[in-house]
Amino acid sequence: DVPDDPDGLPLPTLECPPDSRSSGRDWLDRRLGPGIRPLAIHPGSGGTRKCWPAHQFAKVAAAIGIPVVLVEGPADADACRRCAAALPASLPVAHAGGFTVSALAGVLTGCRAYIGNDSGVSHLAAALGLPTLAIFGPTDPVVWTPLGPQATALSPRGGAAWPTVGDVVTAAHCRRDEPAPEARS
Repeated sequence: DVPDDPDGLPLPTLECPPDSRSSGRDWLDRRLGPGIRPLAIHPGSGGTRKCWPAHQFAKVAAAIGIPVVLVEGPADADACRRCAAALPASLPVAHAGGFTVSALAGVLTGCRAYIGNDSGVSHLAAALGLPTLAIFGPTDPVVWTPLGPQATALSPRGGAAWPTVGDVVTAAHCRRDEPAPEARS
């Protein structure tokens, strides 16, 4: 069964090819340890105005307290550098950059959840069925929300430009004390 969106249309779903899923799991195991299901964070986007401050992602990761996969797309070097610099040294981090879409899908399917900006990677994570939290500031989530069975868009409240770190932590689909969702096959 494919869940429906509020308009009654089927939600998009993507199945990760088995070889990409296996390669992604192997990549995660080599960098973070066997069986670790990290939080994927993508602090970048195709446009800098759509990016929540990178150091805020680091604060969210520290609050959640599980290993992180830091996703870097072609336009994300500065955001990833700033996020990585602000992450606690005690938090295990694997840097995922330069991947094909299929390879990135394989890595994402091995993650517990995903938090990112209004970006293509957020749409990929949502369509893969990963618990996805997309952070919105100046763009309209009514138009651009990633669609998927476990996707959520978070917008600012009360006239603020962006959601707060507390808002993001509260809305996050994963917490240190929750079991990881089962990987989709």
